[in-house]
Amino acid sequence: MKQLLAIAWGAVLIACFMAGDAACCTSFGFTDGEHLIFAKNYDWEVDDGLVVVNKRGLRKTALGPADNIPLQWVSRYGSITFNQYGRDIPSGGMNENGLVIEVLWLNETRYPEPDSRKGLGTQEWIQYQLDNSADIGEVMATDQYLRIRTRGPRVHYFIADKNGDCASVEFLDGHMEVHTGETLRFKVLANHTYEKSLAYAASRKPFGGSGNTSSGPDSLSRYTRAALMLKDYGKTYSGSPVTNAFDMLTRVAQGDYTKWQIVYDIRNQAIHFKTAGNQSVRTVEFSSFDFSCASPVKTLDINAMLAGNVSNRFSVYSTTANRRLIQTAYQKTEFLTKIADDVIDRISTHPDTATCDPVK
Repeated sequence: MKQLLAIAWGAVLIACFMAGDAACCTSFGFTDGEHLIFAKNYDWEVDDGLVVVNKRGLRKTALGPADNIPLQWVSRYGSITFNQYGRDIPSGGMNENGLVIEVLWLNETRYPEPDSRKGLGTQEWIQYQLDNSADIGEVMATDQYLRIRTRGPRVHYFIADKNGDCASVEFLDGHMEVHTGETLRFKVLANHTYEKSLAYAASRKPFGGSGNTSSGPDSLSRYTRAALMLKDYGKTYSGSPVTNAFDMLTRVAQGDYTKWQIVYDIRNQAIHFKTAGNQSVRTVEFSSFDFSCASPVKTLDINAMLAGNVSNRFSVYSTTANRRLIQTAYQKTEFLTKIADDVIDRISTHPDTATCDPVK
């Protein structure tokens, strides 16, 4: 069982590596007046997903190839996340305190070897941070007692908080490396290390180099185009920052691979999104939800043919719907099609082990 769970856990993004970095996401952040905007293209081969309202005060136990004593925690914050491979395994989201985390592929990633710290899977790490961290500083501090398991898919993270800060978080040669503040020249991340991406952009003409910019789909070109859009934002854009962010996402989109486009309006505690199958903008507002664990978790089919504010269109979470999502996503992901039903059963029912333990 542990071996099968390791396969299931570690293979979720393997197809991304096989497909090349053209299919693996772009994210950026910017400030426009009072708006703190953080945006992400989810470029992948599967479009199914749930938008999940996660609760504060839930006592949880880590999933996956467990340590002898798996990590346990009680969520301090509620959050809204985008989940494709099951509840508590998000690709990204935002919590009540305005912390946003998104995951992107990075082939250079090398996670720490097992040590005394507790281990989590790559996407479970996202949910843990949204459950427990208020800002980027608190995320960084968890490296003292938390690590990502070595079998996890090779990813890095782009993070923003309500203070207006952004950070890239990478695991290189077994250590966490963070770029933020003065070391994060451009608030952009794609699918090369931040240092390599920055060096490439600096070699292009708009940033003082001699090379031309490219409209190509590769990671370095996408990074450079996004950085240039941020550099020229005040000259190029006016009007709604959310509308502007969607336009910018379209300019670094990957054709049929771009399945979701997500814009977080952090200070206004709102999330806007489009999907490949429904180009209408849908909006979710935090103020519409009860995040206490005394009320049920709620979900929304990300592909539902809706438009506008959809905060009141969520339904009560069910294990059946969670299993259906996982089964469908696995069937559509080449390297997950042979995962055994009993493994899918365990992953889909694991959220049911959480208990309500309200934060004092």
